[in-house]
Amino acid sequence: MKWTSRHTKILILTHKDTPTEEIASAVGMSVAGINSIRTKPLFNQKLEALYDKATSKVLEDTKEDLDHLVQAREALNKKATWAAKQVIKLAKKGTSKDRLKLDAARDILDRAGLKPKEVIETRSRDYSPEEINSALATMKELEHITKQLTQGSGSRFLLDTTKPTNLVTDSPKQIGVDDTAEETKQTSQDRPSPLST
Repeated sequence: MKWTSRHTKILILTHKDTPTEEIASAVGMSVAGINSIRTKPLFNQKLEALYDKATSKVLEDTKEDLDHLVQAREALNKKATWAAKQVIKLAKKGTSKDRLKLDAARDILDRAGLKPKEVIETRSRDYSPEEINSALATMKELEHITKQLTQGSGSRFLLDTTKPTNLVTDSPKQIGVDDTAEETKQTSQDRPSPLST
């Protein structure tokens, strides 16, 4: 196989994970032609070399970044003692004009790993037996009211709790309101329903 600039373009686009259809369109070939080139040993050798080169570059960049971080950490550690002395000095004799110096010294200490520990305080409250009994009584009362509304025992209305209800916009039939007592049906003809406005 004779290597051409078209092969180089296919190689670079393949390395970038470009879809085969886009590669074929970019170089003016069919998908079958691209796939045929990709099966050639020379193409695969060059592709593997390209992947190795990219991996080496990433590793070099990572090592360089780590070296910079180590150097920065060492520089901060060297200045940590000075920064601590500045904080102490400014705490004793500093004025409001020294605020910038104090902040800078604290930042150096923070980045050197000497940031003060943050304490999160949590508070709990103990409830008296009377408060607990009152809350339980309220819950029982609400359960009783809910039971009456959903089961219709002695209530004027029977509410449908299987669907969400908007008492402002829904009509009585939409919210599942149903008269439960015969006398209610008779008197409702004589006077308007409180829900129909």
